[in-house]
Amino acid sequence: RVMLPVLQALRYSMCHLMQPRVLLWVIAPISCALIVWGVTVWLWWGPLTAAIAGLLPAWFPGEWLGSWQPGVRGFFAALLTLGMLGPLVMITAVTVTAFFVMPVLVDVVSASRFPTLERMRFGTVAGSVWNTVIALVIYVVLWVVTLPLWLTGIGAIVVPMLNSALLNQRVFRYDALSEHASAREYAALAKNARQRLFTLALLLSPLSVIPLANLFGPVISGLAFTHLCLAELESLRKPAIAAS
Repeated sequence: RVMLPVLQALRYSMCHLMQPRVLLWVIAPISCALIVWGVTVWLWWGPLTAAIAGLLPAWFPGEWLGSWQPGVRGFFAALLTLGMLGPLVMITAVTVTAFFVMPVLVDVVSASRFPTLERMRFGTVAGSVWNTVIALVIYVVLWVVTLPLWLTGIGAIVVPMLNSALLNQRVFRYDALSEHASAREYAALAKNARQRLFTLALLLSPLSVIPLANLFGPVISGLAFTHLCLAELESLRKPAIAAS
């Protein structure tokens, strides 16, 4: 019961990805993110690496750090700066998708698969912004707390994927349901479909770390969550419709 709706959402999202209206939006989120952070790094590379080099003693306490040559410390500072770009690019791409692309994706999915699903419109722009801000704060806190695990090798892959899954399911479930659900329905789905939502997020999380696939990741995630959330909403309403 958990996997079937999730796999159906993934299948439908891949079909919709090929539609011309959707293809126009595929590269937009990641392109905006790369431009923003590419320009930032180009303009502020020196100050950024210098600031991180100054923070190294706090991150790696011990007298052994003081024996590092300035060049070695600068090298590690540069590596950390580049390592931070991945999460920052992903955060920006997810935010752009949530605010600008999700309304298009919801319209495409609802028109083709859920044309009779009533729109209760519980969501607002302010609610979407607030939900995204909370999700980003949680993401950043977890990213900082789990940063030492990145040094374990496998942790550098697994931890970002888990963190990405938490971010995506919180951001996209709100925007996928804001147009169609009521506030009561949204609360019920966030609770009752939690396992399926997180399973979908986990299956999508590798897209954030695989080169080239990450170009499509935000839009594929948005489509998949829209399919799953609207299907869950339709199932939630069936008993009430049957009773009436």
